[in-house]
Amino acid sequence: MRAIIFTILLAIGIVPANWAAETTREYEPLVKKIYALYGQGDYSGTIATIDELLSRVGDWGIALYLKGRCYVKLQQFEKANIAFGKGLKTKVFPQESYYEYAQSLYTANELVEGKKFFNESIKRKIEVAHSYYYVGDIFQILKDYDNAEKSFNKILGLENADAEIKQAAAYRIAKISLERMLQKKEISKEAQEKEVNQFIIPKFKDAIEVSPKTNFAFEINREIKEIQEKYKLVYADGRPKKAKAYSLKISQIIDYDTNVTQTPDDSGSQMAVDSASLVSKSEILGKYSIDFSDALVMGPELKLTYDQYLSDTPEVYQNNSYSIGPSLRTQYKHKVSDKASSAIFDIDYNYFAKDYQQNKTLAYFSGTTTITLGEKISWFAIGQTTGKLKFKTFSGHTALLDSSTVSFNLTQFYTLPDKQMMLFLFNIDSTTASVESNSTTSYMLRVDYLGLPLGIFALKADFALATTMLDTGLQSAARGTELTLSPSAKISRVVFEKGDLFLSYEYSSKSSKQEDVYAYSKNVISMGMSYNF
Repeated sequence: MRAIIFTILLAIGIVPANWAAETTREYEPLVKKIYALYGQGDYSGTIATIDELLSRVGDWGIALYLKGRCYVKLQQFEKANIAFGKGLKTKVFPQESYYEYAQSLYTANELVEGKKFFNESIKRKIEVAHSYYYVGDIFQILKDYDNAEKSFNKILGLENADAEIKQAAAYRIAKISLERMLQKKEISKEAQEKEVNQFIIPKFKDAIEVSPKTNFAFEINREIKEIQEKYKLVYADGRPKKAKAYSLKISQIIDYDTNVTQTPDDSGSQMAVDSASLVSKSEILGKYSIDFSDALVMGPELKLTYDQYLSDTPEVYQNNSYSIGPSLRTQYKHKVSDKASSAIFDIDYNYFAKDYQQNKTLAYFSGTTTITLGEKISWFAIGQTTGKLKFKTFSGHTALLDSSTVSFNLTQFYTLPDKQMMLFLFNIDSTTASVESNSTTSYMLRVDYLGLPLGIFALKADFALATTMLDTGLQSAARGTELTLSPSAKISRVVFEKGDLFLSYEYSSKSSKQEDVYAYSKNVISMGMSYNF
């Protein structure tokens, strides 16, 4: 058994190769005593025994390494560094000692020398991620922010680094950005607030996203709130202000619609034309937000759309259209029973032109003005609740199409883990048409499940089911109460950080007593992309 032990010790360099068998047997009791004391946690005794051994055999790398570790355990880092340094000069020194020596130097505030050995550890592929972290920390202490950030970014690029060290590195990058801003001279308060909101807080949020469920993620989130409060980046209701005052979104979608429908007026009475078509849909949406105070926020918006049906059938291409939709959104931030709330007042106008004359010319079809009153409140812990009351006036190209609609909308968000969410929507539209027989009332219930990770290619799936019941009023004898069922599914993936690619499918089935005119079923397959600027 003794021969086996010393064969192993010799192989790993614990016993110098020039020891004779008699010498090995002579020091065997001391070596055993060293490892026994170390295993018992008697580090002072271990050091004393190592010194006794070294006094007989001279500097021995493994023994000096173990002595350094003992001093580290005893928090005597200067003595540990002396032992590690002596051991390093011998040719028998464990590879992992470079990292431990660097740690000891760092703790003793010998930063430059510590950085040298952390870099040596990186070269030898020992504790690479943690070594980069210490190097970045040293650079940050020395105010060399560029090299500090490079070191932390190296960690984010390591495939084998665990999420914990990556999250810590991302957090340090955010802290460096904050330190850099605070080092700037002659920077105004307004410029500070803008930089914190637009550039620094998003970096803290990036750190959270590395591993959102960790305790550290909650600590980072708490720090974000403290920073927001310090720089007055929260509204009167406690919600954070937006990082950017403006946004611009461009979308392009290609649909394949197996049964194109048309809407002759604003009553919701859609009719199928029994013809399929490809449809190109383009949209641009621009928003700007103005904070008049910590409570009053107003934002103009402009939405432009253009739809083109790729068909030579007049009943199909008459749906070719464009719209221009300016809006003014207003929110008054406040609290209800200490819950974050926002009073809503919106004004929307939509100019709509289409080829309703089937002459391949887009002409004015209608103009719609909508006034919305509402309230958003975080009443329930599961998510935000929004109630809206809308008053819409529809003016057609002929007075026969004119109508007015009063709507009630209730939306409940249900927040789930991993950025998943459910949405419950209930809507009532009561439309009074200039032609009384066209007046209708519709009831819609919709449930969405959003953001389900599919586990491959960073894909996420959304699912929805909508049911609409249309009370046809004076036409009920002929049409009855019409029911539309619309399940849908969508698969999407984020591209280029701000872009989105998706593929979706929607099935719609509508029943009506007047089947030859109003009943239909259809499938719509869509693919598209959007990009946010």
